Amino acid sequence: MPRPATARAQSETVGVILLLAVFVVSASAIGIAYVGGVDSDADEVVISADLSANGTDLRVDHLRGDALPNEALAVVVRANGNATRYPFAPPLGEFAPGDSRAFPDALAANESNEVALYHEPSGEQIALATLTPEPEPVTETGSIEGTVVGPGAASMRVASGASFGVRQVATPLVGATVAVDGAGRVAEATTGSRGAYRIDGLEPAEYEVSAAASGLALSATTVDVDPDETATTTVEVLDAAIDAVAYVDRDGDGDPDEQYTPVELAFLGSVDGHLVVYDDVEVTAAADRVTIRDGVTIRADGVSLESGGNLRVGGDLNARGATVTTAARDWIFASAGDIGLTVGGTADLREGRFDATGVGLSGGRDGRITVTAGSGVLTDGASFDPDLA
Repeated sequence: MPRPATARAQSETVGVILLLAVFVVSASAIGIAYVGGVDSDADEVVISADLSANGTDLRVDHLRGDALPNEALAVVVRANGNATRYPFAPPLGEFAPGDSRAFPDALAANESNEVALYHEPSGEQIALATLTPEPEPVTETGSIEGTVVGPGAASMRVASGASFGVRQVATPLVGATVAVDGAGRVAEATTGSRGAYRIDGLEPAEYEVSAAASGLALSATTVDVDPDETATTTVEVLDAAIDAVAYVDRDGDGDPDEQYTPVELAFLGSVDGHLVVYDDVEVTAAADRVTIRDGVTIRADGVSLESGGNLRVGGDLNARGATVTTAARDWIFASAGDIGLTVGGTADLREGRFDATGVGLSGGRDGRITVTAGSGVLTDGASFDPDLA
């Protein structure tokens, strides 16, 4: 059939559309259509379009030919006995060579989708494709559930040394806020009856689970989440007045100005004044002066009492009678951490025990113990294993 010989752009009339060729494939299809008038004043329009799938998203590409107004175009998707129309407009404008349009989730996954591109003023088909997209892989997730408990009825406890104190029995807390932090996201939940909580949709990773309640200190623990599994953990929210392990004396009068629970001390950062640690704990803190009470154990993979370490001391360090250990024990090979003590003033380590030994059945590696102090080191009665470097 010969094309009209009239000049282009003489008329906006779109007449009968002749579909010259349509290629149908399973992944995409390219349609080439001739849109022409039936009288001598009509335009001739040729368009080549490609239909393809990206997961369940439909993509239409204008490969070559003439531009058509968006309001004249639409795609129709037929799947599972249903037909859905997706217009190109809005926005207004033209669909020109090099342009592409995406229609998110327009295709049914794992189903045969018949997709047709239409010129709506004439009702003629420009391109046709049969697409069977596969869904994008879904990451298997897990869950964390458990209980938040806090102070309840009082009972006796033995504190450090020979003194006695009162500790409250843990009971379920209703209305506590639980946060899980890991895999690049933070999710929260509120405990219901019996202090229970559950958080779903977590990617496999290690998560920090923290809990907080009005008038009580923040508490946290860690838990591993596996695909399609539910990890269970109980978080105990402490009463700072009873469960504190350290305090800071800011004005030098010897009395506590603020007390810290183990969790608070582990994330304390820098404080002004004299930090006194009187119960076994891991410490990440900085203070002008530090005292570790007799009989207290500081335990960590590595202890560095210097800038940037676990415990930074600007003035004097009083660790008399304390235990600082990075010792490691393993069935095969054990590698101990280093103990580095760098103090601006005097380091009183008398009668203390410093252990950085690694013991395993097939061998071990000891850590190094180093002590540097601006005003001297007191080591009478102290033990160092291995010896001071």
